[in-house]
Amino acid sequence: MTVLRLIIERWQDRRQGGQVIDLRADAKKIVYRDRGLLFGYVLMMLADGRVEVQVNDRDRLSEIVDRLVAAFSKSDAGTTVDKAVPIVQALVGRDAQVRIEPSDPTAENANS
Repeated sequence: MTVLRLIIERWQDRRQGGQVIDLRADAKKIVYRDRGLLFGYVLMMLADGRVEVQVNDRDRLSEIVDRLVAAFSKSDAGTTVDKAVPIVQALVGRDAQVRIEPSDPTAENANS
């Protein structure tokens, strides 16, 4: 019975989609799930772009999201891509892949 419950819980969790952490000034919700984002991904919305985190070990997804939320809720250090990326990379280490999507095309060239 416990195994069946675990399978159902995981299926429901995956069905809810990926995790979004919205750090923009006008965000209505800071942390929420998005079915349009695959399970195992964390999308951080920042003032000047987005940082996408693909979690390698999906069993550790909640732990990684908790780490990110805790780090970014303490200060405004992560309100821009340039400030957020080193923090995200330090927090996720080898547990995830980090990809940057600047909203300004000129900023994209600066990150390449």
